[in-house]
Amino acid sequence: MAKRSKYDKYFSPGTHRSITAFSKHAAGGSKRRKSYTERRRNKIVGIVLACILGAAVVFTAAFFVTDTLLGISDANIETTQKAEKDNKGNKDKNNKGGKNDTTAPADNQQTSAEIKARVGNVSLLAGGSGLDQFVSSLKSAGQNAVVIDFKDASGYLSYPSSIAAVKDKAPSSKAQANAAASVKKIQQSGIKVVARIYCFKDTQMPRIDRTMAVHYNKTQMIWLDNEASKGGKPWLNPYSQTAQNYLLEVVKEVKNLGVDAILLDGVQFPDLNSNVATFDGEGSVSRNAALVKFVNSACSGTPVICAMKGEAAAGGSSDIYNGSLWSANASAFAVDLSSLKADAQRNFPASKKVIEMKSSASNTDSTYILTK
Repeated sequence: MAKRSKYDKYFSPGTHRSITAFSKHAAGGSKRRKSYTERRRNKIVGIVLACILGAAVVFTAAFFVTDTLLGISDANIETTQKAEKDNKGNKDKNNKGGKNDTTAPADNQQTSAEIKARVGNVSLLAGGSGLDQFVSSLKSAGQNAVVIDFKDASGYLSYPSSIAAVKDKAPSSKAQANAAASVKKIQQSGIKVVARIYCFKDTQMPRIDRTMAVHYNKTQMIWLDNEASKGGKPWLNPYSQTAQNYLLEVVKEVKNLGVDAILLDGVQFPDLNSNVATFDGEGSVSRNAALVKFVNSACSGTPVICAMKGEAAAGGSSDIYNGSLWSANASAFAVDLSSLKADAQRNFPASKKVIEMKSSASNTDSTYILTK
C-alpha cells in the first residue's frame, strides 16, 4: 500500500474542505468565509444606502436653509414697502401746498375757470379813486373780472394808438393816457381785464377811409343803417380786407397792453336797411365765411371771446351771420341768453364754452358769466 501523506486526512476523496482560518473545519475556525461575489454585492448595497442617506440629509438641510432665507427675504420686502409707503406719505404731507405740489384743491380749480364779470365805464382806465372803489364793489359782489370797451360801438378808442389811420384823429379823441397802468393796477387787485372791441359796428372809420365802408346801392356813397335824420350810422364792410386789417391792428395793440382776454363784439353784417347796402367784394366767399375768417385771424396769443346774439346762436341768423359763428376758433362765446327759452340752449355745441351775457338798459350794469 502506498504511503499516505500527512495531508491525506484533509484531501481524501469526498472530504474536500476549506483550510482557511474562517472555516469551521479549520483549526481555530468557526465561521464560513464570504465569497468574493457576496462581498462585492454587500459593498454595493452599502454604497447605495449611504448615498440615499446622504441625499436625505442634504435635502432636509436645504429645506430648512431655504425656508429661513425666504422668511428673511419676505421680512425685508415688507419692511422696504412699509418704509417706502411711510416716506411717500411724509413727502406728500411735507410737500402739500409747496412749490412742487401740482395738485390744486377742487374748489380752487373751479374758481380759476369761472368768469363773473361786470361791464365797467371807460373812465376806469383813467385810474384814480374811482377805479379803487369799482374794484372793491366787484369783490363785494363776488365778481372776478371787468369788461371795458377799448373800442366802443361808435369806433372810439379808449387807449393811445399808434395806428397811422387814427392817430390824432376822431377815433383817438377819447383815449385814456393811463390805460396800460390802469390795466396793470386792476390785475394786481386780483381782477381780470376783458377788453371789448366792437368790430364792424363803427361810425368813425367809414368816414375817415371810405374804402372800408358799406356803400349805398352800388355807388361809392356811404350807406347808413337808417335815415340820416333818424340817426342813421355807417358800418365797416366785413368783406373789406382794409377794414379787417385795421381791426386786427387794434386787437394786436390791445393785447400788448396785457389784458387777460379780448371780447370781439359786433362781428356781423348790419341788420337794418340792408336791402340797399352794397358790400364790395361780396360773392368771393359767403358772408359767414368772411366773418369766421376775421375771428380766426384774431385768435392768437391772448384768449379771444366772440359775442353772438342769442337767437343767432341758437338757430342761426341769415341776416347778420348767414348762419352762426360757432365754427370760429374763439376760446369762448358770449351769448345773450335773456331772450331765449331754456330748451333753446340745448342747441349749442357741447364742445363750446358759453358765457352767458345778461344785458341791461344801462350798459355798465350788464354782466357776463361763464356757464359751461
